[in-house]
Amino acid sequence: MTITSTTRGQLNFVSAVPERLGYLKIPGSQMLHAEESFANIFYQKYQTADYSFWLSAYTAKEDHVMYIHRDGPMIGFKVMLKQNMRYTCETGEIYFKQGQFLFAQVPYIDSLFSLKQGREYFVFDMALTVDFLRRLNLQVKSLDRFLDSTQDGKMRFLLNNTMNSSIVLLDSIEYLRHHPADRQAAAKVVEALFSTVTEGKSQDLPEYKIERMYEAREIIRFDITRHITIPNLAHMVGTNSRDLKTDFVKVFSIPPGQYLQYERMKAAKQLLLNEPDLTVNEIAVRVGFKNSAAFDPAFKDNVGTTPSEFRRSNGA
Repeated sequence: MTITSTTRGQLNFVSAVPERLGYLKIPGSQMLHAEESFANIFYQKYQTADYSFWLSAYTAKEDHVMYIHRDGPMIGFKVMLKQNMRYTCETGEIYFKQGQFLFAQVPYIDSLFSLKQGREYFVFDMALTVDFLRRLNLQVKSLDRFLDSTQDGKMRFLLNNTMNSSIVLLDSIEYLRHHPADRQAAAKVVEALFSTVTEGKSQDLPEYKIERMYEAREIIRFDITRHITIPNLAHMVGTNSRDLKTDFVKVFSIPPGQYLQYERMKAAKQLLLNEPDLTVNEIAVRVGFKNSAAFDPAFKDNVGTTPSEFRRSNGA
């Protein structure tokens, strides 16, 4: 895949990781960085026999139009992880708002996309082989029909419109970035995507509302021990309590309070497995509970077993 400027041609890529974006580094990936007068571009690619994925980061210094090209057919999807972006290709324009994805087969990639001054964009693309998709046996009829029609190599879309990514899909992508060779992790990304497609709960919102909900998500993730109220969280992202509760569900298909619990349970499971010297009570406090008496029933409600049973059953 090549990325160029429509007005200034080839970019001056070097194999490097910009210090500011070091947290995005994908182990074992091909990494290219170009620092141009109009934008900084950081591109990473990881490839296996069954799947490959790209993470592209653009920091625009001025309004600019970029060109992206890739030869050969591809089945896969694009997720707009940060900001909004408009692509122009032979079928017309496709507009991705933050967090939205689209699954398609393309005979090649030949697209223009626009960067706006002062904005930072993160884009995740994943290509999958038909064999890998079939081996997952997802039992999704729309996918089965889609795969049956891909032999001609023509451009086709699984969905008529972009959809919002679920929390599980976003988490699965983040995990895969840190464990790119893990085929089970790759499978979970695809499973999470098609679970989102099957549930079909995604609702569209104006860009500014979606951005507010992503900001609210980051505030919750930043400190899961913090007991933040809905009114306070709403104030922090520039909205009201009613809109926060309804818009968060529209974007992520989960209420903000339930999302906090999800993050706490996720952190608790990691500590139970990776920190065997910590007591359950110590873990409870670390993930935001007063003590194990409050933590144990919440964990069982979410995971289906007590923290101690979870630790024993996973050999920790």
